[in-house]
Amino acid sequence: MKVNLTLIVFCSLFANSIYATPSLTNVDTDGDGLVEINTVDDFAALRDTWEKGLVDLNGNNTGCPDDGCNGYELMADLDLANLSDAGDLPYPFLVGIVFEGNGYTLNNVTPQLAQRGLFRQLSGTTIQNLNLENVDFRASTDYLGSISPQVVDSKLINVTVSGHLQSDHYTGGLLGVAANTLVVNSHFTGTINTIHPYTIGAGGLVGRADDVTLFASSATVSFTPMTDPAFARIGALFGVQGGRNFILASTAEVTNLLKPILTSEYNGTFGLIVEDSYVVLRAVESMPTSGKVFRWFQDFPDTSSSNVTEDLSLDDMSCPNSENATLCSYPTLYKGWLKHKDDNNQNVWDLSIDGTSPSINPSLTFGLADDDADGFLNSLDAFPLNPAAFLDHDGDGKPEAWNVACDIDCQEQSGLSLDEEVESFFTDVDSEQNPDGLGGAFHLFDLLLGLILLPLALRLRKSIKQCA
Repeated sequence: MKVNLTLIVFCSLFANSIYATPSLTNVDTDGDGLVEINTVDDFAALRDTWEKGLVDLNGNNTGCPDDGCNGYELMADLDLANLSDAGDLPYPFLVGIVFEGNGYTLNNVTPQLAQRGLFRQLSGTTIQNLNLENVDFRASTDYLGSISPQVVDSKLINVTVSGHLQSDHYTGGLLGVAANTLVVNSHFTGTINTIHPYTIGAGGLVGRADDVTLFASSATVSFTPMTDPAFARIGALFGVQGGRNFILASTAEVTNLLKPILTSEYNGTFGLIVEDSYVVLRAVESMPTSGKVFRWFQDFPDTSSSNVTEDLSLDDMSCPNSENATLCSYPTLYKGWLKHKDDNNQNVWDLSIDGTSPSINPSLTFGLADDDADGFLNSLDAFPLNPAAFLDHDGDGKPEAWNVACDIDCQEQSGLSLDEEVESFFTDVDSEQNPDGLGGAFHLFDLLLGLILLPLALRLRKSIKQCA
């Protein structure tokens, strides 16, 4: 039998062309271990991710390292206004991964369903360098946050959000309920509608905070409506809190609160520390605009100290443009605030703009470096190689508090001792007021008037002595 080799080869190639597996698109073209999200359809394909190495896009992980991809990254600004082709927003659990925004923006984050945040839950996850604009989350139940309603053991770094939220209880501009979580250089601007007359836990950034640390973060928020603000538990940054929480170099500007408070209540069993932060309550009807500056506030079960100045006018707060503005009513109101730096040694606070309260530098950069793996970035850790503590307000080499995870053995082996004299670092701000009482700003007119009147006063005094 004669064999036609040409026919055999042709048939073989034809069969292979029919049954061969189609080539898959590389989802990690830069090889950084992050699946790339380029389109709205890509974003809509996000699914629950339970651990590193199992991240893919529509079942495809081509291009990922041998041990798999460990997160996602945005590769462009995306407008989510019309998801009709892809369905509603995804609502995934993210566990143990990274979501890298690369500085891009998700616009018009307005889910069709009663979704309570961009991600259903975060655990051991880092969200960084991400912007959300025009969010609109409305839920008739508890727990709502623009990024996520429930967060544990996670980090938010360089995140900004603007828009509107509405819920009953435990609602935050960024996070609903958060535990053991770090929030750095993250900001919310918008409105929070507290629809329950006795709302529990509405905060400009976090609804309920348990062992949460804020650093270089802010909220500019209006709470509406407030049917019974006397009973609602609402705070400018934290709604309510338990555990041990830290508010460091952060600020809030709020309307529709009865008084300028950063958190409505806290559990003294564990405590609260506020350092170099302030809140401004904007005028509403008969309530005047007022401010409150926290150079230091510590309330722990075994120790407490504070240096807080309240009932400040905007002039009082905007006058100092340095750490020692001698011509202002409160010359050292912001003493020590320039010690806070980012990874590039930039100041967190900008005190230099005349006529405004301190602002957080918009160009801050923070990475994930944490040499002692204590959960606090090197940039805010006074003891970057010692996991026992991270905070040293007065720079004396002694921490003001142990890290929550540092037990007795950890404390004894750390070589550190707690600072019991932090108050000695302070001179009471009230006693530092300008004795001339020049008000929130010093005017040339006041100086000239003083120069004119002083000789007259001395001449009058001399005349009186002669008459005596």
